[in-house]
Amino acid sequence: MKPKNKLLETRTLIIILIVIIIVGGGYLIISNLPPEEEYLTPEEVLANIDSYIDKKITVRGYYDLSTAAEPIVVSTLSTTEGRTELRIDYSNIENATDDLFEGEKFDFTGELFKDTPTGFDVILILDDFEKV
Repeated sequence: MKPKNKLLETRTLIIILIVIIIVGGGYLIISNLPPEEEYLTPEEVLANIDSYIDKKITVRGYYDLSTAAEPIVVSTLSTTEGRTELRIDYSNIENATDDLFEGEKFDFTGELFKDTPTGFDVILILDDFEKV
């Protein structure tokens, strides 16, 4: 008679090792994925103003001064009629004008307010911004 116990133990050990390698590889792949970026566009914000009022949000867009008296965030740099413009206030950030360049893409983080003293419908009061 053949000793079947030794064959069964070796096969079981190989299966366990394969499962451990697959689980470990899956963990490494999942843990090294880039973090999900949660940001909004100016169009999304202005289309759903009530959802974002008095909340901290991140808006990705281009910094623009050319078409408005106030600094704005836009999704596109083309000056087509009807483009969505979200006004921003960076007075809370020290030396913001040194780092903000017109036409550059940024993630602007701050709180959205309605009925501001400047007379606009909404304005994003910035806490931070980061170049994309």
